[in-house]
Amino acid sequence: MFTEMLIELLKWLCYYLLAIILLSYLFRRFKDFGAIHSRWQHLFNTPFSSQEFYQLVEDALKNRKIPNMDIQRVTKAEISYFLVQREYLQITRREQRFLICAAPFADTFFVSWWFGSVVNFIQDFVARIPRVGPYLVLAMFSKTYFQHDTDDMFAAMVKQAVNEAIDHMSSAKGLRPLTEAERQPQFTNADYLKAM
Repeated sequence: MFTEMLIELLKWLCYYLLAIILLSYLFRRFKDFGAIHSRWQHLFNTPFSSQEFYQLVEDALKNRKIPNMDIQRVTKAEISYFLVQREYLQITRREQRFLICAAPFADTFFVSWWFGSVVNFIQDFVARIPRVGPYLVLAMFSKTYFQHDTDDMFAAMVKQAVNEAIDHMSSAKGLRPLTEAERQPQFTNADYLKAM
């Protein structure tokens, strides 16, 4: 009798938690691009070609033969999902992702990148469990030292490829190269924001 009541109580507790998790999707949609680890941008007073820039970055990365890397051109909304879409270069390796944007702005041109973690649906679902979800995610999806090291190497190689493309296009236009200070990410904080 006691075990039947306990089983019934656990069943209702599971239903309650499931309802809370499902309701959370009404207020906070699933975003596969999780916490942003770092970002960078630079404004150039000379127009460049976005397509040429993306191609230079792609070629530099393909020459490096990075394992498990996927390069795609993706579109993201500029203002609203129903209005103008902007093309980004998306570079993914396992749970790490770069979104690179090269675009005109007024009479100038800018290059930016966002670097963060890709979150799968299971991680997102578990993280939404009240009180214990984030701890469960840490326990279930933790990385080894080697995985952290290879993530760092991937990030360094993508940043180098972006810098090479910028250097190539700047020298073609007769512009001075960026200084080391200008090449540094302006913000690095894993809790900065949830991506678009």
